[in-house]
Amino acid sequence: MKLLLRTLFCCVLSHLVIANSIQKKFEDVLMSREIRNSAYTQTTETRQRLECTDMRDKNGIYYYKATESHQPTVCMLFLQGDPDQLIEVEFKSFDISCSDGELISLVDGWEQQGQYFPAEEDHSLPLAERHRLYCDDKPSKLVTHQNVAMIHWIILKPGQGFSINVRFFYNPKPCNVISKEPAGRYTLSNYGHEKNCTFTVIYPVNIKLLGMVVGTKLMPGVSRQMETENRILREVSVVSLVLLSLLMVQKSFIHE
Repeated sequence: MKLLLRTLFCCVLSHLVIANSIQKKFEDVLMSREIRNSAYTQTTETRQRLECTDMRDKNGIYYYKATESHQPTVCMLFLQGDPDQLIEVEFKSFDISCSDGELISLVDGWEQQGQYFPAEEDHSLPLAERHRLYCDDKPSKLVTHQNVAMIHWIILKPGQGFSINVRFFYNPKPCNVISKEPAGRYTLSNYGHEKNCTFTVIYPVNIKLLGMVVGTKLMPGVSRQMETENRILREVSVVSLVLLSLLMVQKSFIHE
């Protein structure tokens, strides 16, 4: 148990850089997102313009086009679904020229200042397959392995840009998660496989660990409860900036 707690503490420290840098970006976009969501109900056919720094959590068609007043800078779009969702991003139009020094990058996860969520050791794909750069040729469809994705772009020529269709869909076995809510009850499982699962909160939070089963066999009566909670649920109050990494590196054997 002491070894596990030390491991968890080390993971918290190693990932706090990501949480701190992303939190500042959130502060810039959360207010505008709340205004949009309270005034408008999103549908999959709605076409909405993206800001240079933006965050979206609804299905829809989004576009960005550089204007005459556009200043050359790196723009970014944060996509975040519910804990039990994955994200599909498909480009509808793509006008970004390599010869003009423009490009776009897709990230399966989030990236900030060279730090990635999920971390390299926690993801099923190598980093080269998670972060790809494009120009001239339209990117292939991106389907994430967790509830977040990110798009960076730099467009220099007025009138050029892109449009994307974003779809959030159900993930029956969530593992790496960034929480959208400042309160909730969450259950993580490795679903019988040897892998790391991480849970990240980008808010000041207070975490209470209600229970933990790592590398042990469950009693018959408990297995049914664990199956019910094998998806991410919402209900525990959370209040301190922390990132909780639950390392589940041994198989959990659940017996009926």
